[in-house]
Amino acid sequence: MSDDDQKLSKTSSRIDRTTSHTDEEKTSVIDATVPAVSHRLNHHHAHVPASGDDKNITDNTVRLVDKDGHTQRWPLASNDPRDPLNFGKWTKLGIVVSCCWLSIFSLALAGGLGPIMGTFYQMYHEKGPAEVTLLSTLPSVMIGVGNLIVIPASMVFGRRPVVLVSAAVLMAGCIGSAASQSFEVHLATRIVQGLASGISESLLPLMITEISFVHERSRIFAIYWASQNVFSSGLNLAGSYEVEALGFRAFYVVYAAAAGAGIIMSFLFLAETGFNRPPQQKDGVWYVVDRFGVNHAMTREQLEQAFADKTIVVDPRYNADTVEAIEATSEVEHRPFTWAQRLKPWSGVQRPALRIAGRTLYDVLMALFCPTILYVTLLVTVVLGTSIAVSLTYSTALLAYGWPAQNIGLIAIGAMIGAALGSAYAGFFGDKILMAMTRRNHGVLRPGHYLVVSIFPGVVAFASLLLYAFTASGNATWGGPVMAWALNQFSFTSMLIITSAYATIAYPDNPGAALLLVIGAKNIISYGITQGTLPMVMSHSNEWAYGVLAAILGASFLVGLPFYFWGDAMDRWAMRQSKRIFHK
Repeated sequence: MSDDDQKLSKTSSRIDRTTSHTDEEKTSVIDATVPAVSHRLNHHHAHVPASGDDKNITDNTVRLVDKDGHTQRWPLASNDPRDPLNFGKWTKLGIVVSCCWLSIFSLALAGGLGPIMGTFYQMYHEKGPAEVTLLSTLPSVMIGVGNLIVIPASMVFGRRPVVLVSAAVLMAGCIGSAASQSFEVHLATRIVQGLASGISESLLPLMITEISFVHERSRIFAIYWASQNVFSSGLNLAGSYEVEALGFRAFYVVYAAAAGAGIIMSFLFLAETGFNRPPQQKDGVWYVVDRFGVNHAMTREQLEQAFADKTIVVDPRYNADTVEAIEATSEVEHRPFTWAQRLKPWSGVQRPALRIAGRTLYDVLMALFCPTILYVTLLVTVVLGTSIAVSLTYSTALLAYGWPAQNIGLIAIGAMIGAALGSAYAGFFGDKILMAMTRRNHGVLRPGHYLVVSIFPGVVAFASLLLYAFTASGNATWGGPVMAWALNQFSFTSMLIITSAYATIAYPDNPGAALLLVIGAKNIISYGITQGTLPMVMSHSNEWAYGVLAAILGASFLVGLPFYFWGDAMDRWAMRQSKRIFHK
């Protein structure tokens, strides 16, 4: 680390001294970014433990609206220009556009073989349908595995270099598929593509989280997931014609070029968003992130005791191991952080590297002890699994209705409309629903409020599976599978937006770990659903197979009822117990 970096990082947070609160109005924050996460303190749900009680104040709700009805900007930004919350609008726009570009082509590449699977079934007919299907399903699993690699790596090496390397690996995988001469090589390069695409469902959403305030995230995630699904559907549409006219190798060449463009765009505009936000104090509560990425919300007495006991290890760059020393550095002035400085591709290595990476995976495991996180993970897994299950057979269904093979990609038009409407619902109308419920709840946003927003996408998803079940066999109208796929993409896009925002507040200890679990792990778990679809269709019928999937999906949403009413209490209890068991 350079001397300039050391000088720039020796700081505490800017303390807002202009607002006073009564005891009943005191609140803390859920800072749903990584690495700095805070907890809310409110008289309705929590109390300040006396010194000597639990080390942290544990809560999972956010006060978004003050007593005057004004939206609060959580988390609190520091006064350091390197803090991603302080980035200018053009810098943030460059980050969002770069993330969207990479995610569009990653998703379209990993999951976009549906319209052209008929080509590969014919090309590799000696392998059998089940094995050839791995070209479509295995990359989705590898995305989940890739998440487990890129998130810990980003905590150690920084977000920016990991994204650049992943984009380069993605381009190499595309070139390998284009040049493949056998099924085995083709499958191996598809696996590489899946691993590299892991950034699209964990690291890139994390970077968006790190540059945004809580009240902005639903809208920004709507842009991110909608652009991903809408444009990737458009690419799938073009893919069927492209493969018919030029062959499958041209399909991969186009994606290799897109990945190369993504590398250039990311180098120029994707600034580093990883930031060790200095300790901050608000309304009597201190928010601390230690050098291992663990987040703590404490009273002053608890923090002083933690420093004395050395149970809290703050990043040594702050050169402060007492509360007084942190307060003494709160007015440090910082030099501007220029665009030229942001071009630096390498931000250094966090030490101790292995322990930090291990701690990140440990936090993912600990997130499993949060009941609502576990439930939402399984819920979005079922939604994804049923979506992939439909994508595996809709080309066969449309062929049964007499569609030419090169026109199968036209089904993506409905998917694009569905994804756009899903984004509008979750990003705009969903945000209205959340804010209305927040105001009714004394200005406090609960994780359970997101479950209310998910009801409508759940009903639509259930209906889409039933519609597909009774029209996919070629005995009705081709409009059935097309409409079913459009409705499916409405639900899938909505649920991605809702669960992404949910993960950033439901597990305050480490929302990056929660995001990895909720959004990333779904790809691994859903593999079982996708692998069981074709055997069910072949052994029974479309009606039976997709009817079973509709029943599973409907039951998954109904299970959410107790989580809405008692999920917050279960989470707080589970987090306290996990800390007592694992942090003694």
